[in-house]
Amino acid sequence: MTKFIETNGIRLAYDESGCEDGKTILLIHGLSSSKETMFLMRNGLIDKYKVYTIDCRGHGESDRIASYTLEDLANDVVSFTKDLKLKNVTAIGYSMGSFIALRASEISDVFEKLILIGTKGDSSNPAITNLLKSKGLSLESVTKEEYGKIMRENIFAPTTNIPEDLRTMRPQGNELSTEDRIAETKAIADFDNLKEIDKVKAETMVISAEYDKIVPPERGIEVAEALNCRYELLKDAGHMMMVEKPKEIENLIKDFIG
Repeated sequence: MTKFIETNGIRLAYDESGCEDGKTILLIHGLSSSKETMFLMRNGLIDKYKVYTIDCRGHGESDRIASYTLEDLANDVVSFTKDLKLKNVTAIGYSMGSFIALRASEISDVFEKLILIGTKGDSSNPAITNLLKSKGLSLESVTKEEYGKIMRENIFAPTTNIPEDLRTMRPQGNELSTEDRIAETKAIADFDNLKEIDKVKAETMVISAEYDKIVPPERGIEVAEALNCRYELLKDAGHMMMVEKPKEIENLIKDFIG
C-alpha cells in the first residue's frame, strides 16, 4: 500500500516492504517511471531485506513539479532517509535513479552502500534526446505512441524476446504528461557527478549491460574507475536489464550487500 511523507518541501509517495530485521534498501526508479517499475526487483529482495521504493518528485503519486533539478531529486532522497530515520542504507538506483543516488552520496553520508545500474557520471550525450532528434522529433512534438515505439526499439538487447506484457517497465496509472516528460528531461540535462565524486564514501558497485544504447557500458566503466569500485557487465542485456536479467541482478545485489 502506498504511503506518503512530506519531506524537503514536497509530498513523496513510497512503498515499504520486506523483513523488519533485514538490512535497509532504497530503490530509485529511472526516467519516465515510478516505484512500480522497481517492484520486480523489490520482489526478489523482500525475503531478506527491508525495502523502500519511492516515487521521485514529478513522477508516480508524488507531487508533480513544473521545474526541478537533479540536485532537488538528490536532496529529496537524503531528506526522505533522514525523516524516516533510516540507518546503514543501501541505495539502488536504475538509470536516472543511479544519477540521483550517486549525487545523494556526494552531498550526504547517509548511504552505507551504493548500487548504480545503467549509470553515467554526467549529462553528456543524452541518448533519448538524440534518438528523438535523429527522427526529426522532440519531447514537445513526439506523441506517446511514437515515444513508446522509439523506446521499445532501443532499450532491449538484440538477443531479447521482447515480452508482450511491458507493465513491469512503465508506470501503472499516473502516467506522465508531455509537460512532466519535459521537466524530468531538463532535470538531467545538465549535471556532472564526476566533479565531486571523491566525496562518495559508500562502498559502490556499478552494473552495466552489454547492449545498452541509452547508457552504454563505457559510461558505467567511467564511473567505476573514478570510484575504484566493483564493476559488473551483464551479457545479452540492454537498458531494460532489470526485465531481461532479473535473477542475475538479484544475485549480484545479494552478494554485494551480504
